[in-house]
Parts: sequence; C-alpha cells; structure tokens
Amino acid sequence: MNTTQVCTPELLHAPETEASTTTRVRTLEIPRTLNTEILEWQFSEPSTRVNQTTNFTMGESMLQTGHVVKDKWQVVSKIGQGAFGEVYKCKEFTSNRQVALKLVSKERVTSATEHQQCHLLKLEVTVLKELQGKHYFPKFVGFGKTERFDYLVMELLGPSLRELKKHQPDRKFSLSTTLRLGHMMLKCIHSIHKAGYLHRDIKPSNFTIGIGEDNRRRVYLLDFGLARQYVLESGEVRPPRYKVSFHGTPRYASLRVLQGKEAGRQDDLMSLFYALSEFSFRDLPWKNIRDYREMAQAKEVFDHQILVKEFPDEFQDFYNHISGLTFFDKPDYDLLYSVFDRCIKQRGVKETDPFDFEENGGQPTESHLRKDNTSSVPTKRRRYRRAATSLASIS
Repeated sequence: MNTTQVCTPELLHAPETEASTTTRVRTLEIPRTLNTEILEWQFSEPSTRVNQTTNFTMGESMLQTGHVVKDKWQVVSKIGQGAFGEVYKCKEFTSNRQVALKLVSKERVTSATEHQQCHLLKLEVTVLKELQGKHYFPKFVGFGKTERFDYLVMELLGPSLRELKKHQPDRKFSLSTTLRLGHMMLKCIHSIHKAGYLHRDIKPSNFTIGIGEDNRRRVYLLDFGLARQYVLESGEVRPPRYKVSFHGTPRYASLRVLQGKEAGRQDDLMSLFYALSEFSFRDLPWKNIRDYREMAQAKEVFDHQILVKEFPDEFQDFYNHISGLTFFDKPDYDLLYSVFDRCIKQRGVKETDPFDFEENGGQPTESHLRKDNTSSVPTKRRRYRRAATSLASIS
C-alpha cells in the first residue's frame, strides 16, 4: 500500500454522495430539486469531477514536479486537485523531510469565492496552530501567499479511513477494527473540543493514519476549514445563533444541523456514530439521498436502533448518551471511552491485533469476528435493507 497517497482528505474529497458545503443558504430554503453534487466542498478526489462552474480541466496543474515554493519546498508530486486548489507532496530543503502543501488558487475563482476560500484556509491555519503540541493532529509547517495562490504546509500523513475502507474486499471494517478506530477517533474529537473548537465536518475522509512505524497505527483528524470556536473567553459556551447556514457533509450531519440549528459538541459525536455505522454496514441507508430536506426527513423517520444493534450491546449506552445531549450539555467523554473499552475487552480484542488494512491483506484474524453470536447478522442485514429501501422512497 502506498502510505503517502493521501494527506489532506478535504482535498481528496468523496464523489457525489459525500459532498460538504459552506453554502450561505438556509437549509430549509434550499429547493427540493437541488442536487448537492453541484455544491461539492471545494476539493475533490483526482478521479472525480470537480465543481462544474470551474473552467479548467483536471489535467491542469498549478505547479510542476521540481517547482520550488518560497525557496523552501520542492514539488515531488501532486496528490489531489479540486475546484479551487491542489495538494502536493513536497520536499523541504532544510530538513529533507516530505511535507504536504495545500494551495488555494487565485486564478480559478471569482472575487467572492476567492475571499471565501482564502478565509477558510486562514481559519484552518488558525485552528491548526492552536492544536500544535496535541496528539491526533498534523504538525503545522508554514503558511503564506504568492501572486498566484495562498498555501498551507503541514505534516504529510497517510491515507484516509474512507480510502482504507473502500479498498477492503467487502468495503467495510470488522468489529475489531471499527472499535479500535472509533476509540482513537473519539480521542481526536475530544481533543479539539477541549481546545474550544467544534470540527463540524466529522467523516471518514477527514481522518487519516500516520506514516512510518511509529505512526501507522495512529489516527489523525484533519480539515479545520469549517471549525468554529464554541466557548467564550470566560470559558462559557457561546449561545446558539438564531439563524445558521448549513456547514458540513449531509450524509454524516446530525438531524439538528440539517434542520438549520447551531452545531454543538453532541453533533460532532453523532457524526462519529454515523461514520462508525458506515464502517460496519459498508454504506449508510440514506447514501443516495441528495436533497437536504429529504436527508433531514430520512434521518427523522429512520429507526436508528437498526444501526445501534449492529454493534455490541454495550454500544446502546453510547447512542443513548449522545442522542440525549442538549446544545449546552458537556458530553461525558469518560462514559463514551468506557463503552469502547468494554466492547474491546469483552471480545478479547488486543491493541496489537492487525487492523483490516495492514499487512495481512485485509483478511480478518479470528479476533476480528463481528459478533459473539454471528447467526443474527443476516437478520440484521435484512432489517437494514428493508429500512434503506423505505428511505429510498423519500427521494
């Protein structure tokens, strides 16, 4: 596996069904016929089409191999390209290490979109700097601008969890891998919350593994362009705004956020629950729904116990806790950690067990069995398929 193929998943974004947006339109004002494909988050995977309002082709590159940026970083290869920017793997002259350079082009945007994209990049820099010294986040290297683009340089990391899952034989993770990844993903979210920020776009493509022997089993959280500080200088939670534009990726967004309410800590955690469910089921039942209002309707009527019951019985405590939180409530992170710990311990999973995507070629070991009683899995799959079919009628 090429462990340097992905650095910043927000640039290597999922295709049509996984689109983030910062559209300044109230969720409930979006027409029913609006297709979120044309509201893709600003960057896409190299193999997917980008925002259709752009007038350049995916083959074009801002920088060529060997190009030197600010006499510090030399381009090795392009990792990804999207509507407004690109990501490159570069070599840093002073340290000879490889880094990731993310740029936002000034040549491919209008003045309005340029202002928005540059603002998001500056916000990402601000948040990333505040997270330095903490585990679970890439190291900040540099930030600057040229006549053609603004850029952010950061630690080069490995592939996203979305990419790793996609390359599994059945496109899903075993219970052992899901639980251990979930525990680390929760640590990432807890850490950014302790720093006073909400992420607001929690999804598998914004988590990566590291590079090298020491970091390849560690999960990192990326993409802070949609982050928002949720605490005041006094340490109190900021009051929710009355009118809120939608931010995030509809597939993983909570019902509250889809309904136009202010995002809180519980919404990041609900997005984590959806991400883990996708690890287990391969796809979420509403994956084919595009319209925002239909997405909200689907999540409102869907029996979430179908997802909960795919996990060990202890996981009911996880869902009950996050679904019962209000905007101002502080999540009981210790309780949430304990759910993962109990599930892992009671099923004999060891931290040293290989993940599905490691050198065993993706074949689960004996400890990766999904359930103590696997005979119930086909029944659960049938319930899931029936639920997904009923949701399809919404769209």
